[in-house]
Amino acid sequence: MITKLKKINHALALCQTRAKEGHISTFRQLCEIAYLQATRGIGYWHYHSARMWDKDMTWKEKKAILGNDQFIKRIFELNQHKYQGVSQYKPFEKAFFRLFNIPSAKYLGVLQQEWGITDHGSPLQSVEDLKKLFGENVGTKLCFKLVVGHGGAGFKAFEILDKKGKYIAKLLSSGEEYTSAELVEMLHDENPAGWVIEEYLQQHAEMAHYNPSSLNTIRMFVYQNNQGEVVTLGSYLRMGSEGSLIDNLESGGYGVEIDHKTGLLIKDFIFFMSKEKPLLFSNKDNVVIKGDKIPFWTEAEDMGKRALQCYPNTRFLGLDIAITEDGPVMIEMNIQPSFMGLLWLRLKTRWLLFE
Repeated sequence: MITKLKKINHALALCQTRAKEGHISTFRQLCEIAYLQATRGIGYWHYHSARMWDKDMTWKEKKAILGNDQFIKRIFELNQHKYQGVSQYKPFEKAFFRLFNIPSAKYLGVLQQEWGITDHGSPLQSVEDLKKLFGENVGTKLCFKLVVGHGGAGFKAFEILDKKGKYIAKLLSSGEEYTSAELVEMLHDENPAGWVIEEYLQQHAEMAHYNPSSLNTIRMFVYQNNQGEVVTLGSYLRMGSEGSLIDNLESGGYGVEIDHKTGLLIKDFIFFMSKEKPLLFSNKDNVVIKGDKIPFWTEAEDMGKRALQCYPNTRFLGLDIAITEDGPVMIEMNIQPSFMGLLWLRLKTRWLLFE
């Protein structure tokens, strides 16, 4: 009962704040939330995430946004269920990228104690196997990702050093150093199913200036409509907070909407999350957006559309794309991406995903 009362007070406070800013009245917001909760499953948190309090947003537009359960139901209709787990298994995903010539980070192998293997067929199961791999990559940075995972869960990045003939993996996020034996033990204890190892991507200088510590990526939503045309529904740039290796908004990062017709950042829509509010517009000095254009934007869009065209019996994907000095690189495909990104962009999913 106390938790429910807190939620009611929280919702009321959010509505009152937006009303004081000159948007629609508190009473109207509460009425709209009640209706949308009953008919769409859109509660106060989703309502505010999609900025439905905006006085310039019409009621028709608000009703055109699907709730989470409706969105998931539609995804299951668009994307054949038996293929939905493929993109979560990283070795399959890497093979897909290679087969269809979709640029991605260089794949080095899978570290796993029973069947691990390098890209060129050597075993990658033991401490000695990892030492050999490190010896071939001294002075470089390597990424370790869960064999099954998404959203940056478990992500680790190391710089490989040679200290007096001993290979050391220096964790980029903390500077902590591990010997090969210590790293194998830690990784096995955390996830015995295995770790995909890739080269650490060096992003384009224009992307790095937003936050140099994280790989700042584009979340792009692509869809094949009823006419068979693959289109981009919306995109936003994700950048990590200062010192973070991860660019997720849930981890303290920032998002900036992209005009997908031009590739320009829409500087009026710089947003981040907090525990108190589902979406905030940032005016922090360390977030500098000048209406920049994403480098290689056309190539990134073309690559995203081609990825969907190649994927079997699938009509909707959320893509994570990085930009390097040589062009766009695919990081990850998501058959069922987070519903929140669609809300932040205020995509009219009830219209768009039924065209």
